[in-house]
Amino acid sequence: MTYTFAVPAADPVTATTHFLARLSFETDVSDVYADLTARVPGLVVVDSRGTAAWAQGHLPGAV
Repeated sequence: MTYTFAVPAADPVTATTHFLARLSFETDVSDVYADLTARVPGLVVVDSRGTAAWAQGHLPGAV
């Protein structure tokens, strides 16, 4: 079986550059946990979920 995609995969250098740049603006739960555990000064956790999800639970101190 052969698959054809409308947008071809990026070359490795372009992909690496893209994802490294994203990491300077985005994070994941393990990074947040590590920073909270390390008590990184000035850390601000922004929870961008909707009101209903916020009401179900959020990190203390999150905005």
